[in-house]
Amino acid sequence: MNIFITGGTGLLGKNIIAQLLDMGHKVTALVRSPDQAKTLLDPANMKFVKGDMADISEFKNELAGHDVLIHSAAYYTEFINSGGKNDDLAQKINVEGSINLFQAAYDTGIKNIVYISSCGVLEEQKGLKSDENTAYAFNTFDGYFKSKIDAELKIKIFQEEHSSVRIVSILPSVMVGPMDTAPTPYGSFLIKLASARVPFVLPGRMSIVDVRDVAKAAIHAIEKGENGQRFVVGGTTHENQTIYNTVEKIIKRPVAQNKPPYALLYFFLTVMSFLSKFTKKQPPLSPSRLKRIKHHAGYNSQKATTELDFNFTPLDTTLTDTMTWFKENNMIE
Repeated sequence: MNIFITGGTGLLGKNIIAQLLDMGHKVTALVRSPDQAKTLLDPANMKFVKGDMADISEFKNELAGHDVLIHSAAYYTEFINSGGKNDDLAQKINVEGSINLFQAAYDTGIKNIVYISSCGVLEEQKGLKSDENTAYAFNTFDGYFKSKIDAELKIKIFQEEHSSVRIVSILPSVMVGPMDTAPTPYGSFLIKLASARVPFVLPGRMSIVDVRDVAKAAIHAIEKGENGQRFVVGGTTHENQTIYNTVEKIIKRPVAQNKPPYALLYFFLTVMSFLSKFTKKQPPLSPSRLKRIKHHAGYNSQKATTELDFNFTPLDTTLTDTMTWFKENNMIE
């Protein structure tokens, strides 16, 4: 198949492309800088299209001739403040850009779309795992999650108006894995943890999914899953202490063990977030994410693993492969 993918140089995009090429598919990746992309991907076996999600018209014609669109690009940062510049960009790229992209795909003959959303659109239910039937987290203060909710709602309208287009959505939790070049916010957190730059143990629990599992789910969704279906790909859920201990075992160095009271930690992160506007140094976690993990119960991904036919990679394997990749690429000692 001829497959067009957005977000090709991102953590998920790179892993999807690697698996697609191994399977013998022809891949075209949307990238902002082809020269940079050539250092991250395999230029001999794929095509690069220069473009930006803020202006679909720049590359619309390049969509023609493809069988499938995998849309994994997104404007993402943990610190999108409602009403601010970042919030405007999230709406422009994640919401308006997605709909404009889908319309362009439809106009050029693509009738099969896999959309990458996020588990963050789901409401946290104290003591209950979230799944595809969980309500949207309309009360979220997280601008990124809000943009993904808005995108999903508009995609539903698009589907109703374009019944011949098949759209399947993948909702991953926090993705971790090799090829995290940027790195992602959680990849950055793991690097700081391994480098003794995280002074405390986070409270609560975290759901982590191996990015290679998300890539597999997205690729399987090309042919599996009914039109309009959403699949929660939530990985496995662990106490943050367990994650710290696993990293400590892998790197063979001690990591933080201090456990400050939640209220103190929340205040500390709030101050750091405010100061980051001036220092340009982001804290290990945003206050809104701290709230989210405090009572996090995890996700029920049975529908995804059953219908999309894959299994989750164990946490220790994911973290071992990730930390090994970071070390091989001189991102940790």
